[in-house]
Amino acid sequence: TDFSLSLQRQKEIWLTDELADIYIWNRRLQTKVEQEYLDMYSDYASKGEITDKEHRRLDKFAAALGIDKERIKEIEQPS
Repeated sequence: TDFSLSLQRQKEIWLTDELADIYIWNRRLQTKVEQEYLDMYSDYASKGEITDKEHRRLDKFAAALGIDKERIKEIEQPS
């Protein structure tokens, strides 16, 4: 039995590993960006009800960070 991997299979494994690393890096980046939004949201919420003006600021901040409205709803849900 030949236990060596073909060159093509080695390339496939390498590519899969690279894509996994990119996904993990991107997820960490996304999490950091989402945390920035959550920090601002929590700061406003800690003062009581979030005002319309604060909601508008949060919407602009989320847009600048590239966070869509569906994800905002998920982020704002209590754990």
